[in-house]
Amino acid sequence: FVAEYDRVKSLVRRLLWNEQDGIFENRYWDGRFSKRLSPTNFYPLVAGIATTEQAKRMVREHLLNSEEFWGKYVIPTISRNDPAFQDQYYWRGDIWGPTNYLVYQAINRYRDDEVALEFAEKSYDLFMEDWQAHQRTNEQYYAWGGSAGGDVHYTWGALLCLIGMQQFIDENPWDGLRFGALQPPRAGQLLGVMWKEHRYDVTIGPALTSVRRDGQTRFDANAGVVVRNYTVTPDGLSFSIKTARTTRIETMETKSGAVSLIIDGGPANHLPVRDGVVTFTLPAGSHSISETWGDRL
Repeated sequence: FVAEYDRVKSLVRRLLWNEQDGIFENRYWDGRFSKRLSPTNFYPLVAGIATTEQAKRMVREHLLNSEEFWGKYVIPTISRNDPAFQDQYYWRGDIWGPTNYLVYQAINRYRDDEVALEFAEKSYDLFMEDWQAHQRTNEQYYAWGGSAGGDVHYTWGALLCLIGMQQFIDENPWDGLRFGALQPPRAGQLLGVMWKEHRYDVTIGPALTSVRRDGQTRFDANAGVVVRNYTVTPDGLSFSIKTARTTRIETMETKSGAVSLIIDGGPANHLPVRDGVVTFTLPAGSHSISETWGDRL
């Protein structure tokens, strides 16, 4: 499977990337690129095909372009400047839960956390506007909000809410256990998420990211941060973290003793565990963290 993935990845990069337009595009049989853009043009990001620079161009030049996809709600099934957009019928401009969910995962895979948060908020707001007014879980939505026809109680409409929930906590193949939001504008809580037979409660906000597992606090930060690949083993704890400002971190995964802390592969720092808490400070940016505990130092 890995060999086949690498083969297809190479073909997509070589044949479907349009350097002039800064996005992967469909092609006609005569080799011409199709200029009609939809959410599917972002799917190479879900598959990890785009380079980091390609992903940045796609997001900045197209997803965040208000003439194409960005707006009060996202993401229409054809770009806003396409003649078909005004039809607002099925795949001609409506917004669908499944396409939003896949584009959200695409943004997350490339760790564009500020855009992912805003995308999640717009998706959630689209769902809640019609839910609060009519208690509907729509098959599809108008690009400006409200039911666009189809079934008004369709299960995949709730994917718009799942996007918002996964800003709190999620698990995926490339990030493992991931939680938190980067600089959210307000506080919020998600309680009772079950993962690998454990219950998680997550609180996020401008000045707090907190995770409780099975009723006990395990992680605190005094900022809105994003944590990825949070892994606890008998030997210690490891994770990666992104923060927009200097941040105090507290982990509560070992009860006593001492901890060898390595930040970004640097020299080990030996820290005490005080009342079950390991405390350290990180500057703004992305960091890798490794804790080794007790008699394994």
